[in-house]
Amino acid sequence: MFWLGIGLTVLAFAGRSMLPWWAHSDAVLVPAFALIIFGGAGTTTGAPIFASAAMVQLGESSYAIYILHIPIRIWTEVFLIAAGVELSPRQFLALYFTTVVVVSVLVFRHVETPLRRWIAGARA
Repeated sequence: MFWLGIGLTVLAFAGRSMLPWWAHSDAVLVPAFALIIFGGAGTTTGAPIFASAAMVQLGESSYAIYILHIPIRIWTEVFLIAAGVELSPRQFLALYFTTVVVVSVLVFRHVETPLRRWIAGARA
């Protein structure tokens, strides 16, 4: 499933100019992405990519990524302007992406997880 999804996705994007418009629409891409996710998460495949510890950690941190990505973008831009640093778009994306992931994992581990434990303990 995983490799079929990868193949369909690559075909949809690489053949964009040669394929009809619907070949890279949501109707085609959503099932391809679903194949990638379900195929990568399966433990019966030779390479369970999404079952690895790093990917599980990213999945658990996904809510923090969702909540923090916009404030981190704004803070990063403000910090760079205040420091007088100009980055190319690729450099900014690399810095921003790395910052979002690192901060989100730290927030998950040191804020969200302790709060979940505290809330669960308060209910018991």
